[in-house]
Amino acid sequence: VIDPVLHFKNAAGSQVENIAIETVDAAPGGLGILMENSDRFRIVNTRVSNHQSGFLIVRSSNGRIEDCQVYGSTGWTTGDFMIAAGIGLVIGRNNFLTGNEVTGQTWGVFASGKNGIIRNNYFHDNSTGLILCTFPKNYFELPGGETLGAEYSAHNWKVLNNETADNSGTGILVIDGANANVLIDNNSHDN
Repeated sequence: VIDPVLHFKNAAGSQVENIAIETVDAAPGGLGILMENSDRFRIVNTRVSNHQSGFLIVRSSNGRIEDCQVYGSTGWTTGDFMIAAGIGLVIGRNNFLTGNEVTGQTWGVFASGKNGIIRNNYFHDNSTGLILCTFPKNYFELPGGETLGAEYSAHNWKVLNNETADNSGTGILVIDGANANVLIDNNSHDN
């Protein structure tokens, strides 16, 4: 069940800027920010620390995540929880990620959806730095009780000038029906 600190629902044009979301004790938090049915969102210069996941984008298009940091909890390595996605793009189109740093997650970025751009980011010390895939059906439950996953796999993403380093598994993984994606000038090393 998704338990966000900030939940934007049916809130097109929302902007979050210059904030930090952190837990107050050693236990990891749930989700930093959930954008649900909120097109044209912007998340700028925002840091999420010691949470299972940083940002989750569901049915939201034409949004931007810029110059943010997601420093994940290592709870997935100790069995506190199974999966942690720094930035999860489940359903949406034309979303843009640039200048972000994601570390300490199962997946630094998990991208489904269509026609997005992932450019000039740094994904390090995760299990997988970046995955273009189909977010599993019925994988999580939204606060309103609805369970869902991606409607389609990653399609027509442009992945440019990113660095994926020191991930325990794969730097960049394109799998499970992902199609028509373009990867250019990425630096993936020491994974």
